[in-house]
Amino acid sequence: TSLGEDFTIEELKAQGYEGFVLAFGTQSGNRLDVPGESDELEQYYMAIDFLKERQRGIDLPIGKQVVVIGGGFTAVDAVRTCVRRGAEKVYMVYRRTKEEMTSIPEEVYEAEEEGVRVMYLVSPLEINNDGKGHITGIRMRNNVLGIAKDDDRRPPEAVEEAEFNIDCDTIITAISQ
Repeated sequence: TSLGEDFTIEELKAQGYEGFVLAFGTQSGNRLDVPGESDELEQYYMAIDFLKERQRGIDLPIGKQVVVIGGGFTAVDAVRTCVRRGAEKVYMVYRRTKEEMTSIPEEVYEAEEEGVRVMYLVSPLEINNDGKGHITGIRMRNNVLGIAKDDDRRPPEAVEEAEFNIDCDTIITAISQ
């Protein structure tokens, strides 16, 4: 339900409620909106779903090389889960620098100690696949940080013609989760 649309605090008080807990957050993943992205791809997950299934005791299939896109707590949980499940190479790719990450530095450090390769100032451009639903890699682009706007966060800006591929068979998105 939505505060202000479905109910107000005043309405709840009038009904006799004396205490309130407002919980904010998203329980659904955000798509990359890049070429090659499709619900038909195998081993392409929203991190929130990947972690929910793990919590329920269900291990969704992952391959040997995993790319997790994002820089928050959910991304860190996803990369560490993949390492612990036996993935050989696990990358966490983030569009800004380490200082702009929303996860805490200690968690990123611990992920790196477990073998996660963290790449900063990179953004996904396209998901590569074999035409049969199997991911073969992801094309990435290097970024630089631009000038800060109202929220004091410097936005990532594309570096033209600075693109590269990461070979992988699993992609997990953890954007704004």
